[in-house]
Amino acid sequence: MVVGAGAIGLELGSVWRRLGSQVTFIEILSKVAPFADSQISTLLERSLKAQGMAFKLNTRVKGARVTGDGVTVSVEDQKGAAAEIGCDKILVAVGRKPCTVESGLEEAGVELDEKGRVRVDGSFKTNVPGVYAIGDLIQGPMLAHKASEEGVAAVKSSRASPATSTMAPFRTSSTRGPSSRRWESLKRRRRRRASRTRSESSTSKATAARRAWGRKRVS
Repeated sequence: MVVGAGAIGLELGSVWRRLGSQVTFIEILSKVAPFADSQISTLLERSLKAQGMAFKLNTRVKGARVTGDGVTVSVEDQKGAAAEIGCDKILVAVGRKPCTVESGLEEAGVELDEKGRVRVDGSFKTNVPGVYAIGDLIQGPMLAHKASEEGVAAVKSSRASPATSTMAPFRTSSTRGPSSRRWESLKRRRRRRASRTRSESSTSKATAARRAWGRKRVS
């Protein structure tokens, strides 16, 4: 049984169905994939039912208890009718929340909102100077590509105010270390080698052209 017919619940339920399990979804709303429009949701539900999955919409989970044979789930529909459903396993996929409990953020003075997310401004700065937050800890979709782009933006923001940033600054031309000088030297050698190769290639082509022209005149 899968509690929640959102993106994660449908994805994992589909996996278990393909592995041979009988899968039943319990959804408190009136349609599957609530994030999609009605037409797409209807077509998706029809397709999943054709694959053998079952849905109980407008149904709320009231509780669950482990029994000898598995789990017994207590549910209630929108009319208040209660029922119990037995299953081997239950997967709860009703959403996610940021893991900021006992993280030390509040002790450090970082401000959280009412949902436990870190408050940031448009540059991903928190209320504590030098502390930035991105990804699942802040408001917005919990998606990997969103978090990675926010990380890039946060680094650029930290570069704009290096005096208050805890992020390590990038090396500049005035602060090059030994490894940077070795890299510059290697690049110069590569450029000289490429230049010689192009020169030798041009010479070979010119010589071949003169020889071909000479053969034509002889003939």
